[in-house]
Amino acid sequence: MPATAQWRIGGFLGGEHDSSWDEFLVIGADARGAVGTKNIELNPRISYFVRDLTTRIQLDFNVIKPLTLASSSKLLPFIGAGLALERVSYDNALTGGTGAGTNTSESNVGFNYIVGSTLKVSGRVQPFAQFTYSVLNEAANSAVITFGVHFKLGGTK
Repeated sequence: MPATAQWRIGGFLGGEHDSSWDEFLVIGADARGAVGTKNIELNPRISYFVRDLTTRIQLDFNVIKPLTLASSSKLLPFIGAGLALERVSYDNALTGGTGAGTNTSESNVGFNYIVGSTLKVSGRVQPFAQFTYSVLNEAANSAVITFGVHFKLGGTK
């Protein structure tokens, strides 16, 4: 029997550690796809960091490894790592920079380190919590905790 992919998609809401309260919020979309028989999941993800006077978006492509606990556990922990691409745009007129009416932007690449857990529930809805630490070149490292819900697509699981 050929291997099939079981995909889940969903949204999340969370916060960035070491941010001021008015710039704490992170929202985004997350997908997980178990491919093959190696118990590995692909995890494309997009995060929008709610900020005043800037636009900050991070695209991630991670590999997740679910861990095995006792069969009676409702928690399904996982670890992972991946690549991050961050894009930040500033409005110079609003941030007090020179060149009123112009925008400045920068891109940074880096790595993600991930730990989290999903909650085993019946049906197609699967809640999850995840901590992601991103190490970015020429930018501050980012520590984000998120809570979200995945919706299972297709398959029999």
